[in-house]
Amino acid sequence: MGLFDIFSSASRKKREAATAAGLQTGLFQQCPVCREVTEKQAPDALLKETEQLADSWVDTGDNRARAFGGDADAFKTEIRKLKKSAPFNCVCERI
Repeated sequence: MGLFDIFSSASRKKREAATAAGLQTGLFQQCPVCREVTEKQAPDALLKETEQLADSWVDTGDNRARAFGGDADAFKTEIRKLKKSAPFNCVCERI
């Protein structure tokens, strides 16, 4: 494991936590075929619900929020960043 692998591993864990929160609330969806996570074009209410879930995970010390070191704002920022960068259609739909 190289020096920069530590940073990519931390980023990956944060992205996975944000994805898990979004999938749980319905902000994101995952294709059952290609497993790609896409933005569901959901209303802002689901974003708020996802952010509340992130707060809950941080407050309760949930393992999924461990990558953020207790920083709920960083968790919510990661969720918003993932929402902006997630595609609207998975690979299956683009073919």
